[in-house]
Amino acid sequence: MRIEAQVNRGFTSIDQPTTHLVRLRFTAPIAEQTVARTPVNVSLVMDRSGSMSGEKLETARAAMDASVRMLRDADRFSVVTFDGRVDVVHRSSLATEKARLRGQNRINRMEAGGSTNLSGGWLEGASQVRSHVGSGHLARVLLATDGQATDGIVREEQLFEEARVLRMQGISTSTIGIGQGFNESLLQGMAEHGGGNFYFVEHVNQLTELLTSELGEALQITVRQPRVELTLPTGAEVTLLNRFELDRSDGACTVLPDDLTSGQAVELAFLVSLPPGVPAALATLGFVIRGGVGRVALASTALRWTYVSTAMFDSAPRDFMVEATVARYLMARARREALEHNEGKRFREARESLEQAANMLRRLAPLNREVEALLSGLDDEGRDYATEMTKPRRMELRMAAYATLHHRDVDGKARRDWDA
Repeated sequence: MRIEAQVNRGFTSIDQPTTHLVRLRFTAPIAEQTVARTPVNVSLVMDRSGSMSGEKLETARAAMDASVRMLRDADRFSVVTFDGRVDVVHRSSLATEKARLRGQNRINRMEAGGSTNLSGGWLEGASQVRSHVGSGHLARVLLATDGQATDGIVREEQLFEEARVLRMQGISTSTIGIGQGFNESLLQGMAEHGGGNFYFVEHVNQLTELLTSELGEALQITVRQPRVELTLPTGAEVTLLNRFELDRSDGACTVLPDDLTSGQAVELAFLVSLPPGVPAALATLGFVIRGGVGRVALASTALRWTYVSTAMFDSAPRDFMVEATVARYLMARARREALEHNEGKRFREARESLEQAANMLRRLAPLNREVEALLSGLDDEGRDYATEMTKPRRMELRMAAYATLHHRDVDGKARRDWDA
């Protein structure tokens, strides 16, 4: 497993608190083709409400059919559909040839209905998976919808909490939003809290590719429930800029990324604040990546700073590439926050989110040409966020921020290198 950590400066001040920009990169192990992969326990949950009628439903049937064909006898699968009513089209079973054919036949008879009990369909899918958690399978629910949650649980925070609970039980949730009518903050939040991935299908003919791609990633998972454990210097404070959970319980500091698929490249960005110290003393920030049963240590590395005078710190060499990388994450985080303000029609706050991030970058990475280029045109961008946006424009910006903050491609797929 490849891992590397870099910081913009190797020195820190003896006189005053100092904030450093840190980049951590690692790559998941490659799945050995000759070794039997970990079987999956998956539930395909599909919206069949009235808005899904016609081409959308035909494509949804084809996408689920193609997904079932990818499974092997050792896998488990179930199929759940929902409108105002929830139906278990195929109860969880081993994916034998007979079961796959039976599931495909039932999928192809699926018809559109009425309203949208999103929570009911999703939680039934999770129930199908939960009944076989602990059997050595990778547990995941794949939810696809083109609409809003109108029946059942509709409050976002309640659904996010359900997703967090399922993740703690070892069941991750990935979501696919279809078209322009779905609730993007809901589906993205469910995926983020549920330890899965979020996809946007602008055109229905993309559905089969993304659904099978997401399932394909699950079939190639090589690190389950990874943890990035940080050992902080005394008095240090750390801010994670990515949209992964940061667990600070029991005095520890642990990043919880999503399951890692074969060869997946991940990049994390941090702001690390160090207190004043003694001349020539060292401050060390350690990283250990753990994963799988028993939380086995898979890779480790560390960064070290030397305490020097403020004058020497100010004149010390800097890694401008690290600064530019962290700057992209800081601005993506600000754009995500600005979008949430924009959706709530808090236009002044949306613009302020961008301005505050820009001011921080000018302070932390002065005279960095790449950072200056990143901030150019910020006034025009601020005006964009400070006015009401169309749904397509919001989705474009949301997916761009999501891709950066999760280090995934703009279509939501896993990356295979750090610099793409």
